[in-house]
Amino acid sequence: MSRLFPSPPPRALGSQKVNRKILVIAWPVMLSALSQTLLTNIDFIMVGQVSTDALAAVGVASTFMTLFYIIGGSLSFGLSTCVSIRLGEQDRVLAGRVSVHGLIFGVLLGALLFVVSRSLLSPVFGSMELEAAVHRIALEYSELFVWGLWLAPLGAMAAAVFGAYTRTRQVLVSSLIMVVVNLVGDYMLIFGKFGAPAMGARGAALASVLAVATSTVYLAAAMWWLRRPLGLSLPRSPKLFAQTVATILRLGISTTVEWLLWFVGIFIITIWLAPFGAVHLALFHVSMKLQGLLMLAVRGFTVANNAMIGRAHGGQQPRRISMWHYHNLRLCLMSLIPGVLLLMVWPSWVFGWFIEIDEVRQIGSPFWIGTAVVGVVAARMINTVTGSSLRSVGVLLFFIYLLLISQAITLGFGYTVLRVMQWGFWGALAAAALDEVFRGVVSTVKLRRLMQPDAR
Repeated sequence: MSRLFPSPPPRALGSQKVNRKILVIAWPVMLSALSQTLLTNIDFIMVGQVSTDALAAVGVASTFMTLFYIIGGSLSFGLSTCVSIRLGEQDRVLAGRVSVHGLIFGVLLGALLFVVSRSLLSPVFGSMELEAAVHRIALEYSELFVWGLWLAPLGAMAAAVFGAYTRTRQVLVSSLIMVVVNLVGDYMLIFGKFGAPAMGARGAALASVLAVATSTVYLAAAMWWLRRPLGLSLPRSPKLFAQTVATILRLGISTTVEWLLWFVGIFIITIWLAPFGAVHLALFHVSMKLQGLLMLAVRGFTVANNAMIGRAHGGQQPRRISMWHYHNLRLCLMSLIPGVLLLMVWPSWVFGWFIEIDEVRQIGSPFWIGTAVVGVVAARMINTVTGSSLRSVGVLLFFIYLLLISQAITLGFGYTVLRVMQWGFWGALAAAALDEVFRGVVSTVKLRRLMQPDAR
């Protein structure tokens, strides 16, 4: 991998020092990602104790709402890159003003997402042909849960600013606050504990909104407290605000499109996989959940990657871009070691947590299934880190074309192996792997060419 990009030998670069700096930025974001993953599962675990209808309703509603949270979170990447570049140019005054403009944009974006999502609730759920009880609970849950969209984009933008300034511990604290508030709120409001009303699924939604609000308030307070060290200043120019919003959209739109297309692709593959039966469908979603858990470290490394490469790009230091990419990619792949041990040494134990192991063996050996999942995750890691590096140096339009081409190839392949060749679970996993491998290879070639001396 050291030959992947033209960079000096790691020893000459002070490898241990570089790795230490990356990990200082990355580890709080890793724990933050773990906390947010727990947040998405707490509602399901507790609501499942109420009724099957409530569990199904929360699953449908949260899947729909995820689309809007994706938009707020992915656009924050544009703000992080924009601030990092200004810091690389040694213009802390402009970096501070851009940060505040990004926060104001987060507030406006939250209001827009709230209005749009709330207006779509009834039409979307009405078109799903849900059972009457499930439809009613999903609507009640969403009508409360949607209020969290007022503040979620602001929280994402604030976390992006802290990431650009490499102050990621505040992001970790906010995530821990979110998990604790949601856990306690779920227990009280779903089941009516400590004098609170027993609200069922509606209680889970209210607890989530309170968790998002508390976390966002903490981030806002932390930013106000650190306004002088960060150089934050109130906006003075509508023109700068418009330029900042345009830059955030330009830098973040490719990430937004990527996540939305990925979401649509997985949804279509799930539809094609459904006729093969519950075991195939369940195992595919278990593999996706395991991939999500193994990818937790990536979020931290991409934040570090974005911050450091953005600064190197702003300071016109292409050699350092290659250096940071190399070290982040190496550390990212090393984070897979625990997952490799679990899925390749004790695969039956891992899959047994989710599904009966005898049912897994009907599809294939747990060892080979675990090995395949690890391979897909490794491809996703390379794809994610390389994509982060390219976006941080301003390569954006390339991703729109790549995503559309990759999606067309993947869905065409998925239709062939699932509908024509009847591969079932293995076909669905192969289609997901093809998407990651194709984009990872093309992105790596693009970045390597960009780092060549004649390209500069």
